Amino acid sequence: MTTSLIVCLIVVMSIVTIIQLIKLSELSAKITRRDGDEEILQSENKLNANMFMIWAVVFLGGFTYFLVRYGITLPKAASLHGESTDLLMNVNMIMIFIVFYLIHIVLFYFSAKYYYKPDRKAVFFPHDNKLELIWTIVPSVVLMGIILFGLMIWFEMTGKPMGEFD
Repeated sequence: MTTSLIVCLIVVMSIVTIIQLIKLSELSAKITRRDGDEEILQSENKLNANMFMIWAVVFLGGFTYFLVRYGITLPKAASLHGESTDLLMNVNMIMIFIVFYLIHIVLFYFSAKYYYKPDRKAVFFPHDNKLELIWTIVPSVVLMGIILFGLMIWFEMTGKPMGEFD
């Protein structure tokens, strides 16, 4: 009881501290007569990019810790059909985690690498057929594989009874 109360107090105090720091930053900007969006220093952009990479390590590290601590897979099934269903679920979860890690690593990397610099201009290209094909076909093939695997398990569960009735 007392441990959860202490944790709640720490969380509340942390939130209050963050709010006060934000107010202090806004007041500091007014005192130095800087309008937030008009005059952004290059050092602030670099600091934000670096802090974002630190957050990436904390976020993905924490997620990995919980995966290792609590496991990725389900506990042992109580029936034959449960084993098949759990296999399908475990395959899906492993695929989801792989995609999760890949997308977040790329997201954090490019967000930190391409932070705003006044001398850099963004390239705009409205359409790319090759990219459209890749991000349409790859998920479609993976989804088709998952569906076929699920249908095989479904037909196994709803098909002829196993054992002495064969």
